[in-house]
Amino acid sequence: DAALSKESGTAGLRWIIYQHLPDSIVRETKCVLSVLSPLMAEALAMCEAIMSAKLRLLSKVWFRSNSQELVQDINSKSNPVEFYEVLTDIEFLSMFFKFTIFLSFLELRTL
Repeated sequence: DAALSKESGTAGLRWIIYQHLPDSIVRETKCVLSVLSPLMAEALAMCEAIMSAKLRLLSKVWFRSNSQELVQDINSKSNPVEFYEVLTDIEFLSMFFKFTIFLSFLELRTL
């Protein structure tokens, strides 16, 4: 998840990792400067969550976001110019997992 101050361009990023074995919950945050849009902030939060999962050596991961637009961009691999580098990083980091899925919370309601 992310929150952006349009006045300062500062974004607060937050992600939560639920791990089944061993059963644990990890909450992490990060502050990023010079963020141009709320969608960019969401993409940065997703990238941080992926890096955190990679560092924990997780192999099968579900990434969920409240930004349906971000999830659509990730899954379509359209990589809009606005945040091309971040989406490219997300695509690259996703290759380190045996199984990866990206869903929006809206999509979860329809499963």
